[in-house]
Amino acid sequence: MTLAIRGLGILALLAVLAALGCGGSGSDDDTGTDTGTGTADSDADGDADGDADGDTDADADGDTDGDSDTDTDTDTDGDTDTDSDSDSDTDTDTDSDSDSDSDTDTDMGWATIPAGSFWMGSPDGSCPSDYPGGAACTSELGRWDDEDLHYVTLTHSFKMLKTEVTQGDFEALMGWNPSYFTSCGTNCPVETVNWYDSVAYANALSSSESLTPCYVLSDIVCEDSTNVGTNALGCMNDTQGGISSATVALNGVATPYLCTGYRLPTESEWEYAIRAGSQTAFYPSAGNDGGITQTDCSVDPNLTQIGWYCGNASDTTHPAGGKEANAWGLYDMSGNVGEWVWDWYDTYPSGSTTTPLVDPTGAALASFRVVRGGDWYIYAYYCRSGSRFYSGSPGGRGNGFGLRLARSVP
Repeated sequence: MTLAIRGLGILALLAVLAALGCGGSGSDDDTGTDTGTGTADSDADGDADGDADGDTDADADGDTDGDSDTDTDTDTDGDTDTDSDSDSDTDTDTDSDSDSDSDTDTDMGWATIPAGSFWMGSPDGSCPSDYPGGAACTSELGRWDDEDLHYVTLTHSFKMLKTEVTQGDFEALMGWNPSYFTSCGTNCPVETVNWYDSVAYANALSSSESLTPCYVLSDIVCEDSTNVGTNALGCMNDTQGGISSATVALNGVATPYLCTGYRLPTESEWEYAIRAGSQTAFYPSAGNDGGITQTDCSVDPNLTQIGWYCGNASDTTHPAGGKEANAWGLYDMSGNVGEWVWDWYDTYPSGSTTTPLVDPTGAALASFRVVRGGDWYIYAYYCRSGSRFYSGSPGGRGNGFGLRLARSVP
């Protein structure tokens, strides 16, 4: 079994590898640019690769149905869409609710996330004076020092997939399933995809719906070193093995928030979405107050309700949407596979309630792209809403890497 353990301390790493009976090694040649060609890993350097060099080239290797109807009634028919009525509107979703309505939303599995503001990061015991509860806050169990609290305002509402992109979704559009856990089934999240594969998938979905793609990919090189120019699909097969490197730019817009097509969420959008108004370590759900009690593979009762991690996953991914959703109808963000986001990894800038950080997009250029969310092999404290990973070069891939798409609301 291949592993992709990101950002683990050395003692934690050794414990995980001993428990799973796995190991890994790797070597790198990435240069901190957008052309990394590494594969994901299992080391302690904070990337994802098996060596200690900071790259990712190891060889070890739901539903608030997001519909487009505008009714705002508040009756409770037990469904999970946003209208909860017994209407007969004819949107065409593939939600999994058990309501009596016949709506089938045209947005097919998307939740609408409203614009708003929130505290991003986690408390360290000495919080900003305008943080809820004031400066005398309690440090969050398992936090890392790259999670500085800062206040963010997102001015654009957006849609986000309620589940991670599945193996069936990816193969239907790209003609290829790169996943390691194919036996899990087509409703399990696609994995062993890197950042380049993810933006290519977003573009392909946009094109399939006659939307303007968010990204321009050029000088695309496949894992077997074939240069396919601008034809990302040319890499999507077992021979070429996916995209190893490419030049990626936004398609005629200044920020990803202005894209009209599908895209990766920004890191701020991702954390805003998982929190759904919460400030606890995990998002709360029925019988789950969001607190964290375990940091390793021991059973954390709250995390067990909402995510798959090393304490309950049995060394594999699981079908999408099998755990409890958050308040906005999003599933598996606390654990199944990690999810690529747009941003380069960097320290957080400051932001307060009086001078918030508005629509951040991360560093202009750095060495690593960010992966957010817990996954099937990771410790409990990595599954916290504020936890972040620098995964290594955008070309890094591993069986803990997947994706979830977003789209700005016009």
